[in-house]
Amino acid sequence: MCEKQFLNYVGAGYPLLWVQSHEEHRVMSTFVLEVKHLGRTMFCWDRVSGIKSIVVDKGVMKFAVVDTGMKDDPGDPLMCLDWFNVNVKKDAVLFLLDWHHYAAKESARRIRNYIEGLEGPSFGSTGRAICIIAHNMEIPAELDKVCTPIKFRLPEVEELRTVLQSVCESTGAMYPTEDEPILKAAQGLTHFEAENAFSISLVESKGKEFLTKTIQREKATAVRKSGSIEVITAIKSINDIGGLDNLKVWLTNRLDSFSDEARADGIDLPKGIILAGPPGTGKSLSAKAVATILDRPLLRFDVGAVFASHIGESEANMDDALRIAEAVAPCVLWLDEIDKAFGGADGDYDGDGGTSKKVYQKFLVWLGEKTKDVFVVATANNVAILPSALLRSGRFNAMFWVDLPEQKQREEIFIIHLRRVKRDPAMFNVKALAEATKGYTGAEIENIIQESLILARVQKQAMADVHLLACVPEVTPISRLMSQDIQKSRKWAEEHGVKYANPKVKEAITADSSKRKINFNSPVINSGGVAG
Repeated sequence: MCEKQFLNYVGAGYPLLWVQSHEEHRVMSTFVLEVKHLGRTMFCWDRVSGIKSIVVDKGVMKFAVVDTGMKDDPGDPLMCLDWFNVNVKKDAVLFLLDWHHYAAKESARRIRNYIEGLEGPSFGSTGRAICIIAHNMEIPAELDKVCTPIKFRLPEVEELRTVLQSVCESTGAMYPTEDEPILKAAQGLTHFEAENAFSISLVESKGKEFLTKTIQREKATAVRKSGSIEVITAIKSINDIGGLDNLKVWLTNRLDSFSDEARADGIDLPKGIILAGPPGTGKSLSAKAVATILDRPLLRFDVGAVFASHIGESEANMDDALRIAEAVAPCVLWLDEIDKAFGGADGDYDGDGGTSKKVYQKFLVWLGEKTKDVFVVATANNVAILPSALLRSGRFNAMFWVDLPEQKQREEIFIIHLRRVKRDPAMFNVKALAEATKGYTGAEIENIIQESLILARVQKQAMADVHLLACVPEVTPISRLMSQDIQKSRKWAEEHGVKYANPKVKEAITADSSKRKINFNSPVINSGGVAG
């Protein structure tokens, strides 16, 4: 939202604003402080208290219940609108706080009559305005062309600094000498949530300091309530993931591209990457590695969770999720299995009333126009079904193919997972194990190690190569189950110039090992013995 937007709209005589936000008090406070010098009288209405007047005393809003003479029900939205239209003739703003509950009823018609002057002077000609504050943007069709929507931003760093100062003043705590990590940890929270997070972190430290880990934990809890966004812990080190040398180099070379100096030099802010490849090849781990390399918080976006049953709710959920990501920026936004969410979105299917296409279009527009530092990492098992508009140049910076790990990468994967289960890799023939698992993914190798641990415990022995080799046939690799699909996707990647996340090696074979193997050089065995 641009600076002083409320002031501009009120000054221009806009009669009806719809502000999307969960922060009613913060919206009203910002609005009132912006337009106070215009001499507007302020009122607010909710369905419990009815109409209240708003005055500002030393920068603080104060409310007083207005005796409207409405004997029936002060919480009736129609009576509220009638009272405002009859008794407040000019230069006033009415905030409606619960009105979205009545949006589909006759009160929408009443608002339109008043603001357009069908029942007395129009609002625009008399300096009057109505501001609806709601958590959604479900504007009735009757008001669509006379209502101005505003998406109220979450608090930015300077506002969070004010909240932190307020907590220090109210508790007597010392303001931190270095506040940037604390404020950064709170980005993406509402004013109220940030105040809570600062306070609980202070309590847990017994008043000594503001704990960033506690604030991050509280943010993870708050963000999770959105239903579609979750804060994920990235891997501690890129050494925790084997291979992906090309991807790691590509990212490392672009670390400076996120700086203000790079902007001044004409370099655009990096947008994101797509990671495509067979299931289990480490795409999810790669997304976590990206966050580690860029040293940013990682948000996992479950696109499927934005879809809802009510008209317009899915699009509103998408808006909420993207707004959270922008508020947390700089961050990495991870869309797992984007092919399941958006595959075929540019087709003719319209079985859900067009909701899927609308959600997809919202994401597409945001991806192309976003200005906040949100680096998007999208993973896909079947990239061939993704809409062409999503893959065109300018949406993402690059696409990487994460293939089945080759010999060297499998050795690294064995070493990493053996260390995770507190086994010394030097006690195992890692090279032989990697050779025995040709065509296996990292997830499948991890499964083999788990099965080997169980087998060794059953035999009351320390896990050794023999246990690992015995468990290899017990795990069926996806390269055998999905041989043709993998070959088809790999061919698509090659034909479309997709980058390889790992150095390309001619090794991975995905033929179905259940097919018969014939060795023409073997001695022939017949009923009479060996034929020489």
